Amino acid sequence: MSCRPRLGVESVEKLKEAFSQDCTRSGKSTKVDSELVVEEYNETAQEKQENDGIVYTDSSTFLKGTQSSNPHNDYCQHFVDTGQRPQNFIRDVGLADRFEEYPKLRELIRLKDELIAKTATPPMYLKCDLRTYDLKRLGSKFDVILIEPPLEEYQRSRGVTNIDFWNWDQQAVEEIQSQDKYSQKINWKDHKDSFTSSLLDSFKLISFVFDDKSVPHDIINNLNVSELIGPRGFVFLWCGSAEGLDLGRLCLKKWGFRRCEDICWIQTNTNNPSHSKNLDPKAVFQRTKEHCLMGIKGTVRRSLDGNYIHANVDIDLIITEQPEYGTIEKPMEIFNIIEHFCLGRRRLHLFGRDSTIRPGWLTVGTDLANTNFSPDTYSSYFANGQTTTGCTDRIEALRPKSPPPKNKTGAPSRGRGGATFQRGRGRGR
Repeated sequence: MSCRPRLGVESVEKLKEAFSQDCTRSGKSTKVDSELVVEEYNETAQEKQENDGIVYTDSSTFLKGTQSSNPHNDYCQHFVDTGQRPQNFIRDVGLADRFEEYPKLRELIRLKDELIAKTATPPMYLKCDLRTYDLKRLGSKFDVILIEPPLEEYQRSRGVTNIDFWNWDQQAVEEIQSQDKYSQKINWKDHKDSFTSSLLDSFKLISFVFDDKSVPHDIINNLNVSELIGPRGFVFLWCGSAEGLDLGRLCLKKWGFRRCEDICWIQTNTNNPSHSKNLDPKAVFQRTKEHCLMGIKGTVRRSLDGNYIHANVDIDLIITEQPEYGTIEKPMEIFNIIEHFCLGRRRLHLFGRDSTIRPGWLTVGTDLANTNFSPDTYSSYFANGQTTTGCTDRIEALRPKSPPPKNKTGAPSRGRGGATFQRGRGRGR
């Protein structure tokens, strides 16, 4: 019986020859692959070197590209390079586009605006000097007060001139009065070298009070706001972005309000992208925002007082274009936030201007051109006891609800294992 090879070749020599040919082909392919890798590496290195020399200075280049050398997400660096603020790239900030993807919320806002316009009183305005005018003469209690004082900060940050500025220094003046040091004379030469600049500023304030022998009246704390609010109500105080953040809180406390929210106004510069040329000397960063403090007086509960407030309809953020240099205009959206939140119809705006006269509001200020306010006429709008806008069934169904109150045992009425938890349509709101 003969033995035949089982590997498909006739002899051992043929088998060796076949193996040698395969190794030769494998060596050639490995050499080709290594050459391709080296070539791709050289191209990548050359491209990286070219990209490192590119300076991204405009938004067209800024918004495209994914390579690591392109700071397409570094909005701070982009602001340094171009002057375009990071908030310029936030989408759908306008009232018309904000709720485009939320049809129920868009319907809620539309229905509330229609109800507010239907129940609004005719616009009334009073031209007076708030430094001397007794606000009790308005003859009414209000649900909401919006205060927009012309702060000294606006002169430093916005270049505002030709207006009477108000300040927050009443607490310092009262402290000086309590120490009974009006008769003292300050020798500036003795203190010039031993005191810091901040103390010298304090001495200047004392000297100002000594020379005038009277307390200045353009002090925000002097406004008799606490007498204008009923048993419950709200105050919205624009306080700038500097010392007013702390002093505004003290002001609310003096008036008998508890600070409950802080609405932030972020200013874009899309129309005029550039760096600010009038920087506040006390600021570390360029300030592109402003704050409006919200205070509450009395007891108002979100879950039970749905006939007076509708919470969570708007957010605590306003994003609009920065006003023109030299003006103190504020975003009109603050009125929408207030009207959507508080259902009270008695609304007062202090330090208003002709541009802020609005239906449903009593505007009081020095810069108004005319006066049409009559205490009797204004009070007649609420003679029937209808001091709120009311609410429709559809608005009540659409508006965001707050969690129900706690039960008698102190535990929440909702949650796992709770005996009072109800599912379905019968669940309490």
